[in-house]
Amino acid sequence: SDVWPECKDMACNQRMHDRAEKAKVKARLVERLLFRHWDAWRDGKRSHIFRVTVDRGVDGAGEPRDLTPGNWDAPPFSIGGGPEYDVAPDGKSIVYSSNHDAVEATSTNSDVWELALDGRGGDGKARCLSCDNKAWDGDAHYSPDGRFIARRTQRKPGFESDKFELVVYDRAARRLKRLGEGFADWIEDIHWTPDSRRIVFASVVLGRKPIYSIGLDEPMPKVLVPSVSASDPRPLADGSVVFSRASFNRAPELWRVDARGPRALTDINDYAGLGFGQVRERWVALADGVRMQAWMVTPPGFDEHKKYPALYWVHGGPQGAW
Repeated sequence: SDVWPECKDMACNQRMHDRAEKAKVKARLVERLLFRHWDAWRDGKRSHIFRVTVDRGVDGAGEPRDLTPGNWDAPPFSIGGGPEYDVAPDGKSIVYSSNHDAVEATSTNSDVWELALDGRGGDGKARCLSCDNKAWDGDAHYSPDGRFIARRTQRKPGFESDKFELVVYDRAARRLKRLGEGFADWIEDIHWTPDSRRIVFASVVLGRKPIYSIGLDEPMPKVLVPSVSASDPRPLADGSVVFSRASFNRAPELWRVDARGPRALTDINDYAGLGFGQVRERWVALADGVRMQAWMVTPPGFDEHKKYPALYWVHGGPQGAW
């Protein structure tokens, strides 16, 4: 929740909110970056993680409790993806992302922190699991058996387009291990298999987003579903994986892949009466010898003997492949 970092309880946050709402002067005093993300003003607030105890026999039950107090965001601003925090399977700790650098506007140094919880909400001191790396760390997930924490990481400080790699932290040994170091592309959407032995993920490769799987002792990942645009792959106990799949001419639908191959689970979007153009992949040789990938989408009912207006859209790397 977005709260005022100087407040110790929700009553204080309510007072600050009411005061801002009733103020006659609506001007903003900007004293530091970051003060705005796209269409959202920060207004001096910070994102904090809260816990609410539902057991009525515990003192303070029902009252939200701030687990990440301080003048920083936990978790930090994210364009998309998961919530950037996870709860251990036994409920005794949480892991989350937060950037504690003095000037966040020029820093990508998000770190992964672990906080032990007690029965009243969390009095422990958070322990940083990645502060030896000055580049980005985040998207941490406990393994189902609680032994490991998988996360994504980058190596170059300040370079937000650096490759996202996969590392696994052994909680008992306090040892970190990189998986698939030879894998050339970004790692996204990581999820553990129920037996805690493998991690399933998606990766943007040449304009598509296949699904991969890698074991804790395997040097390189294996392709589970090639040549698709998939996201959020979720492994199931029977060994299958459920994921969302989309394309240029179809909205996202749920799919499932097992030993028999991928198949659709939903067909919610009705395309009756709608026509779609053809999608063609093209490679263009540039002056410096580099080959550039592009996609050509024709209008519905396209006739190659006619002339049409063309929209030329340039977007993509190194931030991502479109």
